[in-house]
Amino acid sequence: MNSLIKCNLPEAVSEESLAAFVQILPFESLSFSSKRADGAFTGAWQLLWVVEGAPEAESILYGINSALSVMSLAPVAANDVIVEPLDESINWLEVSYQGFEPFSAGRFFIHGGHFDGQIPDGQIPLEIDASIAFGSGEHGTTHGCLLLIEQLHAQGFMPKTVLDMGCGSGILAVGAAKLWPVPTLAVDIEDDAEILTKQHAESNGVAPHIAAYVGDGYKTESVQAQKPFDLIIANILPGPLKAMAPDMYPCLADEGYLILSGILHEQADDVIAVHDALGLKLQEHIKIGDWTSLLYRK
Repeated sequence: MNSLIKCNLPEAVSEESLAAFVQILPFESLSFSSKRADGAFTGAWQLLWVVEGAPEAESILYGINSALSVMSLAPVAANDVIVEPLDESINWLEVSYQGFEPFSAGRFFIHGGHFDGQIPDGQIPLEIDASIAFGSGEHGTTHGCLLLIEQLHAQGFMPKTVLDMGCGSGILAVGAAKLWPVPTLAVDIEDDAEILTKQHAESNGVAPHIAAYVGDGYKTESVQAQKPFDLIIANILPGPLKAMAPDMYPCLADEGYLILSGILHEQADDVIAVHDALGLKLQEHIKIGDWTSLLYRK
């Protein structure tokens, strides 16, 4: 018997906080999905976990609030967390799918593997596992990166090599490879990211172009061996973006482009200042919801 955990988080919890929160939860899950309550980029998060056995609601509430406390976030109330037996007659993956409807980001049409409808004319399909926590493309950061990738393609930019730094699900590496079938390197510090990226490269028919690795940022052996890159995409967090900037610079080819995201509007000035100081030229600054995405050229 498996159980379904439902949790409503305070509206103040950002995607940055959510990503860290899920990493430090003191329980294992078979599946996890997340969606905004209002279906947009700014509503409170609704979380769903499928777990083995029948855990006590009190212990789950304690684990969730312990993780929130570590991050200095407000606790949730008992009625915000529900633990119920999972009806084994129901395919529990569908629970995840319900929170992931197909949508468009520019010319990219993002959908789950369960989608069996018609791809809209002129759209580029990106199949992303609907049960993953992050990087499905719904969020303003990923959305902004996809728009900037598409913009570069429309301008006639033709990179010979691409690097997706902090690849997560691999959606940005896959999107880039759909437009430019060139050697594309995807790197992340998480083992799951390497696995997911390879899965998504395969399901999207671009596996021959994408190599995924676990590594320490720009110090990763494969990055050092293949640098410089004509296009680097880094959808991470402001702190790492600033700290990694000196290591990024020699990995970006002359005349190459750099896409940065994972940045709240109020954090953008600091990130811009660090990259301006390197001599990079800001080309675009786009905003979606609360989030900023930046396009630089070297």
